[in-house]
Amino acid sequence: MYIIDAAQQMHNTPSPAISSDVMIGQTFVPDRDNISRIDVYFAALSRNHKGKIIFSLRKDSRRGRIIFTQSKDALDLKDNHYYSFVFPPVKNSKGKTYFFSIKAVNLEPKDVFVWYYSGDNAYPYGSGFVNKKLLNGDLQFNTYFKVPFTEGFKIALSRITKNKPIVLNWPYFFIFIFAVYFVGVIFLVGLILRI
Repeated sequence: MYIIDAAQQMHNTPSPAISSDVMIGQTFVPDRDNISRIDVYFAALSRNHKGKIIFSLRKDSRRGRIIFTQSKDALDLKDNHYYSFVFPPVKNSKGKTYFFSIKAVNLEPKDVFVWYYSGDNAYPYGSGFVNKKLLNGDLQFNTYFKVPFTEGFKIALSRITKNKPIVLNWPYFFIFIFAVYFVGVIFLVGLILRI
């Protein structure tokens, strides 16, 4: 089960066009260990791309050691959607700086896609980059860590109940509500099937 960790979900500006000469990236700091997925928000500008997207994850900074690289078909890009890159969990990732980047190879000159970003400092724990130059803003992304289902369920409950009033900060209240809802749905389905 994937649980969202570090995220920057705002955008108001497209990046420069991504190509083999233009690499776009972002530094970030996970709040948890075992990060294993990063989603990037692309605009494919309504074209069918025929090249490859190269994703790289580095430790520390854009000059750090490469932890993971992945190549995917640019043809799979959907306009204005998140695109997921999944990799083996990075142990002991909590609180450390990482850098991930995207570049494209073998694109036709007419094929253009961009990565949206926020011109404000929307993500204070990292920075966006275009090639070696600091971007005045943060790219739109989500990072995730992987946990077994039971642990993910506990984390989700703790996030739901955090900073809630008295009854709503009790995790078993939500389990009870879900159970009542589930039994109610079963009862209604049973009634409909008898008619």
